[in-house]
Amino acid sequence: MTRVEIQSAGRSAFTLVELMVVLVLIAILSAVILPEMRGTFEDALLKSTSRQLMNAFSIAYSRAVTTGVSHRLRLDSRGGRFQLEEKGAGVGRTAGYLPVTDVQGSTGKLDSRISVALRKGDATGTSDIREKTGMPSAQANLDRDSAETITFNPDGTTEACAIELKDRAGFRLGLEINPITARVRLVDLDRK
Repeated sequence: MTRVEIQSAGRSAFTLVELMVVLVLIAILSAVILPEMRGTFEDALLKSTSRQLMNAFSIAYSRAVTTGVSHRLRLDSRGGRFQLEEKGAGVGRTAGYLPVTDVQGSTGKLDSRISVALRKGDATGTSDIREKTGMPSAQANLDRDSAETITFNPDGTTEACAIELKDRAGFRLGLEINPITARVRLVDLDRK
């Protein structure tokens, strides 16, 4: 090798100082970007669960109005499941509901990493969602069965209620159901 070839070969390499500067820049950018990415997976789980429930509400509303028969969505918050039920023969507010099995999306399993809390508009314990969504204040003593269901009436109305979805990291979303129109409004409880 000639001397010119050796000098040009030495100039194409990085110095230790240049490598250290690049590593420091990567560390700084990582420290800035990674905290911003925190929660994206949790947010995706919450949004997926909220969409699943909103779809079930839409099915319940549509079936109640179309068939002229009350439908209700039963939430099993401990088991992480929901079931659409249709009012059949029976007496009383909670008696006589039968599972709907002929409609896709009428049953489902919710992600176990998401906790679901149903709050009736007239139930106690709605202060957190009520403050965030403007729901009416409380009245006590709902039975357990009615506290776990949302009834959709044939005239297109439903019960005033809200559902709080919360993941393990503490991120929360609320679903507020308008009792007059049965429309669902998504409320970000952490950013409001």
